[in-house]
Amino acid sequence: MSSYIKGANAEREFKQILENRGYWVYKPNRSRYHDNDLWNTWDMAGINQKELVLVQVKCNQVRDTRKQLREFPSIPNIRKILAIRIDRKGWIEEEIE
Repeated sequence: MSSYIKGANAEREFKQILENRGYWVYKPNRSRYHDNDLWNTWDMAGINQKELVLVQVKCNQVRDTRKQLREFPSIPNIRKILAIRIDRKGWIEEEIE
């Protein structure tokens, strides 16, 4: 399985997790002509009656992602989440401060 397919599957899976938690989720459609992330950082955004969550989804390795996510401005009632899919183990969710 290619890394693109693996990442796309992980994003779809986490989108479903957020929807099951009661969030309405926006995930941009893929395009080969421009960056697909929200503000060049986030894979998707979820909103419910209390908050907005911005989510970056990764598979297995994170590398320098945490630093980039921390640099994004912190705003009240907006949570920043790094969701990491570990093969054959499940999900790790880290809230970024």
